[in-house]
Amino acid sequence: MCDGNLRSTIKALIMANEYLETELEELQAAIAAGCVPARTSHTESDAA
Repeated sequence: MCDGNLRSTIKALIMANEYLETELEELQAAIAAGCVPARTSHTESDAA
């Protein structure tokens, strides 16, 4: 994906991690506020 450029690969991983951390914080805030996210059909099929 980064054509073997290790610096670009690490940068992309850091950016992806920051995005996921932000999403996690938003989900935790929503849960704390009582807004439980609905389960998606793909999540339910994974459990089966």
